[in-house]
Amino acid sequence: MAAKCIAQDKSFPFPPFEKIATSPGISSNEIYEILLDKKGFLWLLTFNGLNRYDGYSFKNYKYDPSDSNSITAGMFYSLEQDNKGLLWMNSESQGIYSFNPMTGKFINYRHDRHNINSLRDDLTTGLVTDKAGNIWIATLSGLDKLNPETNKFTHFENLNHPGKNYVTAISIDEDDNLWMTTERPGTDYFNTKTGKFIEHFNFGSSSTPGDD
Repeated sequence: MAAKCIAQDKSFPFPPFEKIATSPGISSNEIYEILLDKKGFLWLLTFNGLNRYDGYSFKNYKYDPSDSNSITAGMFYSLEQDNKGLLWMNSESQGIYSFNPMTGKFINYRHDRHNINSLRDDLTTGLVTDKAGNIWIATLSGLDKLNPETNKFTHFENLNHPGKNYVTAISIDEDDNLWMTTERPGTDYFNTKTGKFIEHFNFGSSSTPGDD
């Protein structure tokens, strides 16, 4: 008996996939984050810059070492849009960035050991935005909150468990509470209104949550 050939049904309601790659598309094929903004633009954060896609063509904001307004090249872990339309992203080793789609301008927030109101650590693992417009940043030295209106950072430490100040991932729920995984393996809850940490779950012994 002959093998039956199964092909895509002609009534399939979606168009075939279209491959989008570099030249003349995105700045790099190594894409870390994708965001659909409030105006319907698609933003792709890559190893070599930020890209806006309108469904037809790309606008690229590439890394350019000669341009002080350029975003750094390298790995990124988050891409978020705040309540004012600004985009926020965190670099693995160069702090965090905001980007204004209207002006095309980046602002890079870095650690400054002479300024207590600066980012705690340039080594970051993620960020989220809350309903009030604050930016919460997971760093390798603790949790930070940035108020974009004042450009000031507030630092939060888990004094009872110092090992949990190495935050490996961060998420925010509908009540603006944070959920974090930490190097001392477990999941922590952080109440953004009271500033209190609660250990919610302990993974085990490994310093890498995935191992447990």
